[in-house]
Amino acid sequence: MCRHVGVTICCPGPVAALIPGSPRMVWGSQGMILAPAARSSSKLPARRCVALIAAAAAHGLDEVWMARHPILAVAYLCSMLPRLGRMLLKRVGPKRARNMKCGKSGYDISNMFSGEPVQS
Repeated sequence: MCRHVGVTICCPGPVAALIPGSPRMVWGSQGMILAPAARSSSKLPARRCVALIAAAAAHGLDEVWMARHPILAVAYLCSMLPRLGRMLLKRVGPKRARNMKCGKSGYDISNMFSGEPVQS
């Protein structure tokens, strides 16, 4: 009956706010808090994300993942090789959380693989 209906599943990664400097809700040590938005070069600009979604829908793609590296590479790794992805996330995840808690970028590759190992 409905022959010309298409569905595109869009999976955007970290997307920068459209309005620079607008506050965002984050989970902090006291629960949900309002934090100022930091400029992050690792987040995908909102306009680029919208353009990619529109292009994907126009071309009739079934599934689209949108993010910058290393986030996109890790997403692919976890999808294609789940055991290896899990091993990587167990190593990188705690360091990334510690870096973000200290105010560093959670997306910087050099911060993810440097420093002492985290005890589980």
